[in-house]
Amino acid sequence: MNNQERQALIGFINAEIARIQRKKELLEGDRMRIASHRLSLAALTAEPVKVPDELTMREAIRLKLSVDWAAGYNTAIAHCKELSEPIDNTAQQYEALAGWRIVPVEPSKEMLSQIHPIADGNCSHCGNRTTLDCKENMLLSWRDMLEAAPKPEV
Repeated sequence: MNNQERQALIGFINAEIARIQRKKELLEGDRMRIASHRLSLAALTAEPVKVPDELTMREAIRLKLSVDWAAGYNTAIAHCKELSEPIDNTAQQYEALAGWRIVPVEPSKEMLSQIHPIADGNCSHCGNRTTLDCKENMLLSWRDMLEAAPKPEV
Protein backbone atom coordinates (compact mmCIF):
# COMPACT_ATOMS: atom_id res chain seq x y z
CA MET A 1 0.00 0.00 0.00
CA ASN A 2 1.46 3.34 -0.97
CA ASN A 3 1.17 6.52 1.14
CA GLN A 4 -1.68 7.96 -0.94
CA GLU A 5 -3.74 4.78 -0.47
CA ARG A 6 -2.91 4.76 3.25
CA GLN A 7 -4.09 8.38 3.65
CA ALA A 8 -7.31 7.63 1.75
CA LEU A 9 -7.99 4.65 4.01
CA ILE A 10 -7.31 6.73 7.14
CA GLY A 11 -9.78 9.35 5.88
CA PHE A 12 -12.39 6.69 5.16
CA ILE A 13 -12.03 5.13 8.63
CA ASN A 14 -12.29 8.53 10.35
CA ALA A 15 -15.44 9.28 8.34
CA GLU A 16 -16.92 5.90 9.35
CA ILE A 17 -16.22 6.60 13.04
CA ALA A 18 -17.86 10.04 12.72
CA ARG A 19 -20.87 8.52 10.92
CA ILE A 20 -21.41 5.93 13.65
CA GLN A 21 -20.97 8.50 16.42
CA ARG A 22 -23.71 10.72 14.89
CA LYS A 23 -26.32 8.10 15.71
CA LYS A 24 -28.77 9.07 18.45
CA GLU A 25 -28.24 5.80 20.30
CA LEU A 26 -25.15 3.63 20.03
CA LEU A 27 -25.72 -0.09 20.26
CA GLU A 28 -23.08 -2.57 21.44
CA GLY A 29 -22.28 -3.45 17.81
CA ASP A 30 -21.70 0.25 17.07
CA ARG A 31 -19.25 0.54 19.97
CA MET A 32 -17.44 -2.58 18.75
CA ARG A 33 -17.21 -1.15 15.20
CA ILE A 34 -15.77 2.10 16.56
CA ALA A 35 -13.20 0.16 18.62
CA SER A 36 -12.32 -1.92 15.57
CA HIS A 37 -11.93 1.21 13.42
CA ARG A 38 -9.71 2.82 16.05
CA LEU A 39 -7.55 -0.29 16.13
CA SER A 40 -7.23 -0.10 12.33
CA LEU A 41 -6.24 3.57 12.61
CA ALA A 42 -3.59 2.70 15.19
CA ALA A 43 -2.12 0.10 12.85
CA LEU A 44 -2.12 2.53 9.92
CA THR A 45 -0.57 5.43 11.83
CA ALA A 46 1.90 3.71 14.18
CA GLU A 47 5.62 4.12 13.64
CA PRO A 48 7.33 0.95 12.42
CA VAL A 49 9.16 -1.03 15.09
CA LYS A 50 12.36 -2.93 14.41
CA VAL A 51 12.23 -6.50 15.59
CA PRO A 52 15.54 -7.45 17.22
CA ASP A 53 17.55 -10.18 15.51
CA GLU A 54 18.16 -11.81 18.86
CA LEU A 55 16.77 -11.36 22.34
CA THR A 56 19.51 -11.46 24.96
CA MET A 57 18.80 -12.94 28.37
CA ARG A 58 19.48 -9.52 29.92
CA GLU A 59 16.86 -7.95 27.62
CA ALA A 60 14.41 -10.77 28.39
CA ILE A 61 14.80 -10.17 32.12
CA ARG A 62 14.38 -6.41 31.65
CA LEU A 63 11.14 -7.06 29.73
CA LYS A 64 10.05 -9.58 32.40
CA LEU A 65 9.98 -12.45 29.91
CA SER A 66 10.87 -16.02 30.77
CA VAL A 67 14.15 -17.51 29.61
CA ASP A 68 12.16 -20.18 27.71
CA TRP A 69 10.15 -17.50 25.91
CA ALA A 70 13.35 -15.68 24.89
CA ALA A 71 14.91 -18.92 23.63
CA GLY A 72 11.77 -19.68 21.62
CA TYR A 73 11.83 -16.17 20.15
CA ASN A 74 15.47 -16.57 19.09
CA THR A 75 14.72 -19.95 17.50
CA ALA A 76 11.76 -18.51 15.58
CA ILE A 77 13.78 -15.51 14.33
CA ALA A 78 16.63 -17.79 13.20
CA HIS A 79 14.14 -20.01 11.37
CA CYS A 80 12.54 -17.00 9.63
CA LYS A 81 15.97 -15.81 8.48
CA GLU A 82 16.74 -19.26 7.14
CA LEU A 83 13.48 -19.35 5.20
CA SER A 84 14.03 -15.87 3.77
CA GLU A 85 17.39 -16.70 2.20
CA PRO A 86 17.16 -16.93 -1.58
CA ILE A 87 17.21 -20.40 -3.07
CA ASP A 88 18.98 -21.47 -6.24
CA ASN A 89 16.13 -22.36 -8.59
CA THR A 90 18.08 -22.01 -11.82
CA ALA A 91 17.91 -24.62 -14.54
CA GLN A 92 21.59 -25.41 -13.95
CA GLN A 93 20.85 -26.35 -10.34
CA TYR A 94 18.18 -28.83 -11.45
CA GLU A 95 20.17 -30.11 -14.41
CA ALA A 96 22.97 -30.87 -11.99
CA LEU A 97 20.75 -33.67 -10.71
CA ALA A 98 21.94 -36.79 -12.51
CA GLY A 99 19.97 -37.55 -15.65
CA TRP A 100 17.60 -34.58 -15.57
CA ARG A 101 17.07 -31.74 -18.03
CA ILE A 102 14.62 -28.83 -17.76
CA VAL A 103 12.28 -28.75 -20.78
CA PRO A 104 9.32 -26.51 -21.63
CA VAL A 105 5.75 -27.78 -21.45
CA GLU A 106 5.28 -26.80 -25.09
CA PRO A 107 8.25 -27.37 -27.44
CA SER A 108 10.03 -24.19 -28.58
CA LYS A 109 10.43 -23.19 -32.25
CA GLU A 110 14.03 -24.38 -32.13
CA MET A 111 12.96 -27.76 -30.78
CA LEU A 112 10.22 -28.12 -33.40
CA SER A 113 12.71 -27.35 -36.17
CA GLN A 114 14.63 -30.50 -35.20
CA ILE A 115 11.70 -32.85 -35.89
CA HIS A 116 12.19 -35.17 -38.84
CA PRO A 117 8.90 -34.38 -40.65
CA ILE A 118 8.15 -37.76 -42.27
CA ALA A 119 9.22 -41.30 -41.52
CA ASP A 120 8.77 -44.40 -43.67
CA GLY A 121 8.61 -47.81 -42.12
CA ASN A 122 6.66 -50.99 -41.59
CA CYS A 123 3.64 -50.99 -39.30
CA SER A 124 4.44 -52.95 -36.16
CA HIS A 125 0.89 -54.33 -36.03
CA CYS A 126 0.21 -55.41 -39.65
CA GLY A 127 3.62 -55.29 -41.29
CA ASN A 128 2.44 -53.03 -44.15
CA ARG A 129 4.66 -50.22 -45.39
CA THR A 130 3.54 -46.85 -43.99
CA THR A 131 4.48 -43.16 -43.96
CA LEU A 132 4.10 -41.28 -40.69
CA ASP A 133 3.56 -37.55 -40.07
CA CYS A 134 6.23 -37.20 -37.41
CA LYS A 135 5.40 -33.66 -36.31
CA GLU A 136 1.84 -34.42 -35.18
CA ASN A 137 2.95 -37.71 -33.64
CA MET A 138 5.82 -36.03 -31.84
CA LEU A 139 3.59 -33.28 -30.36
CA LEU A 140 1.09 -35.83 -29.07
CA SER A 141 3.91 -37.97 -27.72
CA TRP A 142 5.57 -34.95 -26.08
CA ARG A 143 2.45 -34.19 -24.04
CA ASP A 144 2.04 -37.84 -23.05
CA MET A 145 5.70 -38.11 -22.04
CA LEU A 146 5.55 -34.96 -19.89
CA GLU A 147 2.44 -36.28 -18.15
CA ALA A 148 4.16 -39.63 -17.46
CA ALA A 149 7.55 -38.17 -16.52
CA PRO A 150 8.77 -38.99 -12.99
CA LYS A 151 9.26 -36.03 -10.69
CA PRO A 152 12.85 -35.42 -9.56
CA GLU A 153 13.66 -36.00 -5.92
CA VAL A 154 15.27 -32.85 -4.57
